[in-house]
Amino acid sequence: MIDNVLPFFDIGPNYDLQLMQPNQSLIHFLSRAMMGLEQIVDIEQPDAILVQGDTTSVLAGALVAGHKKIPLIHLEAGLRSGSFSSPFPEEMNRVLASLLSTIHLAPTIKAAENLKEFQGGNQVHVTGNTVIDALKLTESSIASHPETYQKYFSFLQPGNRYLLVSCHRRESFGAPYLNICDALLKIAENNPDIEIIYPVHLNPNIHMVAHERLKHSRIHLIPPLDYPHLVYIMQKSYLILTDSGGIQEEAPYFGKPVLVLRDVTERTEGVM
Repeated sequence: MIDNVLPFFDIGPNYDLQLMQPNQSLIHFLSRAMMGLEQIVDIEQPDAILVQGDTTSVLAGALVAGHKKIPLIHLEAGLRSGSFSSPFPEEMNRVLASLLSTIHLAPTIKAAENLKEFQGGNQVHVTGNTVIDALKLTESSIASHPETYQKYFSFLQPGNRYLLVSCHRRESFGAPYLNICDALLKIAENNPDIEIIYPVHLNPNIHMVAHERLKHSRIHLIPPLDYPHLVYIMQKSYLILTDSGGIQEEAPYFGKPVLVLRDVTERTEGVM
């Protein structure tokens, strides 16, 4: 899925570890990521390792840095939900990365405050939010040729209200996700002027269920969007329903109301 994002920002990876496999366990992914990163570190001999966010690949980078005794810089550091089970495994990943970090780059003052218990002699810097930096670059690009994006969403009826949905968290698998699907169906059935746009995640625990349950003429199940198309439809949306951390930050930038499809969130600055 990252292949849809990198070309827009003119980024080409130097290495591709080919880590993604269908339905692999997180432990399997973590072990393969660490072995692949160790090989790169042995080749490149870096002065420091920089990891961003809270994915399992971030934890892999942090553990490799610790085992190799290389300074670790954690970008987007200090986010906390207070629950290791939600989001899972992201909360665990970022807490463990904080324990191993030499330099913490926090997006907000609140995130920096969360890092006080980990700080010790290490450095904490409030750097701002890289998600919003990327969003501003994308916004400018869309404004220069909006017709490209309008064509992609030509299936939408003018004058309707658009609800953008993003839902893929592991803690939602099973009954919680079925409840979300039922709620989306009710929204569509009870509001004839609403169209739901749902770029469906490729994880089969989400993808298969969505296509089985969400059968309605005004629920549009589409493939994952590249970043500029996602930003475009975010701008056009009436309401956004999401369990994504990034969208919780991006939508308020556009003044869009967000319903968080999770029990807790680490982006507490936007909660009302």
